[in-house]
Amino acid sequence: MNPRDLAGKVKRKGLSGSLHHLCARYLYGQRHLLWMERDLTLEAPRLQRQHHWRYPPIGRELLPAFERHFPQHRAVIGDLLEEAGVQGLAALDDEGNICAFVWYSDRDYYDRHYYRCWFPVTAPGVYLFAVEVAPGHRGSALILGGQEHLWERLRTAGHQHARAVVDARNARARKLLEHLGFQPLGWQTRVFTLFGCLRLCHQPPAVRDQLGSQSGSLAWYRLQHPFRRFP
Repeated sequence: MNPRDLAGKVKRKGLSGSLHHLCARYLYGQRHLLWMERDLTLEAPRLQRQHHWRYPPIGRELLPAFERHFPQHRAVIGDLLEEAGVQGLAALDDEGNICAFVWYSDRDYYDRHYYRCWFPVTAPGVYLFAVEVAPGHRGSALILGGQEHLWERLRTAGHQHARAVVDARNARARKLLEHLGFQPLGWQTRVFTLFGCLRLCHQPPAVRDQLGSQSGSLAWYRLQHPFRRFP
């Protein structure tokens, strides 16, 4: 981090907030992930007017379309395109720029880019993750049109429910999931980071039971990628 970026963070967060952020990043950090679920048999709110959004599946041919709003995600998106059982859906504006996207997996998903722990999938369901909306489009018709298209796509594939996790501190992301029809399950996954390079994960009993054969190697706590710095 260069001095200008550091000064900007201190100005936004204040000295106390900046010290807390540095402590969480480099000494000890803890995240509480709340599990939420949506019943896909429920109808999504429908737009009462025409809109110009297009919702294509994400493929390598769409990578240049991320450049305007999400250039920082291109490397991760390239990795996700290589993973079995993982698919993405994007929202394109009339200029061909991606303004929102979501990824989902129809099998147990190991998040190696962010939380570094397993998220189980129970049939007939899917696990949703990496829901991103460009700042200028949050709360717009893009969300209503996109969820209508996404839920129909998942129902056609035979899925009956979708699950996702949200950081308990991220009120905006939680509000977005609630807007999409998700309800809390009462489960909480805790992720701990020590010295910026050791990751430990504590799963609730319901999640451990669903991981099945993987739960033996995963256990309650797992050391993940030692000596590798996390975001």
